[in-house]
Amino acid sequence: MTATVLGGQDYDLVLARNGSEALDAARRQAPDLMLMDVQMPGVDGVAACRELRADKRLAEVPVVLLTGLNDREARLRGFAAGADDFLGKPFDHDELRMRVRVIVRLNRFRRLQEQRQRTERVIALATDGYLLLRSDGTVAQANQAAWRLLGGIPDAGGTAPDFVALAARYYRCETPEAWHDGVWEEERKPRLLVSSESGGRPARWLRLEVLEPHAPVERWFRLRDVTREHALERDLWTFHGAISHKLRTPLHGLLGAIDLLSAELETAPNEIRELAAMARESAERLHESIDDILSFLSAAKRSAPPMPCSAGEAAAMARAAAARMGIKACTVAADGSMEGTFVTMPAAALNLCLEALLDNARKFHPRATPEVRIEIAAAPERWRLTVRDDGVHLPAEALEHAWEPYYQWEPRCTGEVPGMGLGLAMVSALVVEHGGSCRLRNRAGAPGIEAELLLPCTRPHRDGMASADAPERVSQKQA
Repeated sequence: MTATVLGGQDYDLVLARNGSEALDAARRQAPDLMLMDVQMPGVDGVAACRELRADKRLAEVPVVLLTGLNDREARLRGFAAGADDFLGKPFDHDELRMRVRVIVRLNRFRRLQEQRQRTERVIALATDGYLLLRSDGTVAQANQAAWRLLGGIPDAGGTAPDFVALAARYYRCETPEAWHDGVWEEERKPRLLVSSESGGRPARWLRLEVLEPHAPVERWFRLRDVTREHALERDLWTFHGAISHKLRTPLHGLLGAIDLLSAELETAPNEIRELAAMARESAERLHESIDDILSFLSAAKRSAPPMPCSAGEAAAMARAAAARMGIKACTVAADGSMEGTFVTMPAAALNLCLEALLDNARKFHPRATPEVRIEIAAAPERWRLTVRDDGVHLPAEALEHAWEPYYQWEPRCTGEVPGMGLGLAMVSALVVEHGGSCRLRNRAGAPGIEAELLLPCTRPHRDGMASADAPERVSQKQA
């Protein structure tokens, strides 16, 4: 009878002939509601209810017992056993449907509340920050870790604080393109918050990740401190620097031996000389690959103490780097209005950036003989360092991912075509960590690429001591 009344009500009904079968079914699949007659063969409804309440996994399952209208004793025993409600027999079909609907809905709401409370307890104890952000970018809720990472709860006068404005008190938003449409839009690039290295305090990196990308009104985000990950990256670079000589030394011996063999093979058959030439070419490619990895992965250089570097010194550094790269056609121009300003990036790090940009200009030039122009000009509270070459244009996808390690845009890449390598990824990490920003674009109206670095600078006080200009708290997308 009960199955007939509740059939077609969007319920999954499990039928049992007695209390024992009902308990077995409940243990297999915890139900939203158990509807049992008090009078059942074997284990009756009251005894079954008592066993349910003794089972920790099933103790919260709602139980409705069916009994005679005047069976007061059965009702008392049922309530003592933990029954939630009674329905007298004969029962009204509509009343049964309504009671089942209300109890199931209340039970599901109770479960949701329990799950939310457990989630809130876990989030409150988490070391990562968790924020509930509204579609306008304001903070609806945040755990203690999030407030700690953001520098404390702001005094917003009772209004919900804007997340980007809140973060801008101590961090810059990188990369600008990732933040251009706000935190609510689809996450296409990593959203990073960076506090620059200053006063002996290391740089700090936070990453914002959306946890509910399709929630329409409010979305949960996670804020992670990824400074250690960047430190591990620097340790990896240190490792590469330590083993550099262990790889280069035997490779130089190999190249020298091949050269000696090639000189002795002038009268050898063509096949032998071709094999020697192939060996030489492969060894040279290996040498270039090792140089590409090891020359730029030196944490010792990267973490060198910041030494003041003027525009004139930076220009001389650029000329020397071009000479080391074998780039003969290189002009360097420094704006005279920058006299008396000093870039805040360590000179060694700036030198690494220049070498990486010049190496890419040579590597991607059709004849490996680029004409390069380097300009150092003044920008508001910044140096604008631009490196232009006359090589090739890159497709939009390559420009977008150029700062990623080892990115290659060739559709049928086999490893023989040189990719971006580590150089541009290193440049991006160095520039951003020291408070700057960078972008790459095709030259307008001319072949080649233009790389632009915006680097914070210092200006001297009247007493001759230099002080850092206040960096922009939030990087804006370049025009």
